[in-house]
Amino acid sequence: LGCVESQTVLITQWPRSIVTHKNSPVEMHCYQNNTDYTYVYWYKQSGKHIQLVVMLVGDIPNYEEEFKSGFKAVKSGKQWSVNITSAQEKDGAVYLCAASLHSDVHSSGL
Repeated sequence: LGCVESQTVLITQWPRSIVTHKNSPVEMHCYQNNTDYTYVYWYKQSGKHIQLVVMLVGDIPNYEEEFKSGFKAVKSGKQWSVNITSAQEKDGAVYLCAASLHSDVHSSGL
C-alpha cells in the first residue's frame, strides 16, 4: 500500500474547435492553474488512435519524430500553446493537453 499526495489541477483548453483552410496556421492553447506541474503533453487523437505530439519539460519542447516539422510548442507563464505552421488534411484531429508532476517516459537506467 502506498500513499500519494494529490492536488486538483484545472486545465482549460481553447478553442473548442477550429475550421481552417489548407496551409493556414493554427493555434491551440492550454492553461493550468498550478505551475508546479513541470511536464505538459499535447496529444493528437484520430478516431481511436492517440499519439503524443510534444512533451514540454518546463519551457523546453521535445517533439515526437512525426511532429518535429510543422509544429511549434511554447510556454508563457501558466499557458502552453501548440501551433501548426501550415495545416494539412492529415492534421485534422482532436488535440488534447495534459499536465503532470512527473514524466511518463522512463529510462532503462543503463
